[in-house]
Amino acid sequence: MNSNASALAPRRATTPWWPLVIACLLILIGFAGLLLPSVHALDIRTLLAMRHPADPSQLLGPRWLQEGLRDFMGLGGIGVLVLFIGTGIVLLWLAERRRDAGWFLGGVIGAFIIASVLKHVIGRPRPELIPHETYVFTASFPSGNTLMATVVWLLLALVLADATRRRLLREFAVLVALVIALLVGVSRVYMGVHWPSDVIEAWGLAMAWVWLLRRFWHAGVNGPR
Repeated sequence: MNSNASALAPRRATTPWWPLVIACLLILIGFAGLLLPSVHALDIRTLLAMRHPADPSQLLGPRWLQEGLRDFMGLGGIGVLVLFIGTGIVLLWLAERRRDAGWFLGGVIGAFIIASVLKHVIGRPRPELIPHETYVFTASFPSGNTLMATVVWLLLALVLADATRRRLLREFAVLVALVIALLVGVSRVYMGVHWPSDVIEAWGLAMAWVWLLRRFWHAGVNGPR
């Protein structure tokens, strides 16, 4: 194989096991908050800790923090995610990375199905201890916005990571995606629309789903598909 062919050959990165272990732990913690009264009590204390003790309708923290978390919550909004999903697919298609485009789209659709089925089957009510700071109309467990944001941003980061052989850039892209997922989840709890265990469950499910996609269906990079 000549040097040009070698450069175009798919690069199969080894998928480490530790992200799956962390994901499974998060999934267990999330279900514990759903099923165990003692853990749900921690859900309640965490939610109330983000509000003024004398008036739970008032968010705790300075105004800039409240506005900042509202902005970060938008990174998990349907409109923002659809825009970046569409942009990612088009860019991959134009770059002739069509198998990667299919991998990305399939991962997003799968995540949506996972969130929708669990919400319908479990049917956990939203928190009613405090006013919701944003409109919600679906069940609470798991957090669909957090799950979708984690999956979309991680998949985009992995697509970007696969386009470079510089380890630092790859790790930075994944780190940014994880920070976005963290901020989206925290903001959902802060705005009173989710129990903390809803968000923890979503993080775990999203990480496990991305890990499975990466290990079993990832198609390599750098070249026409």
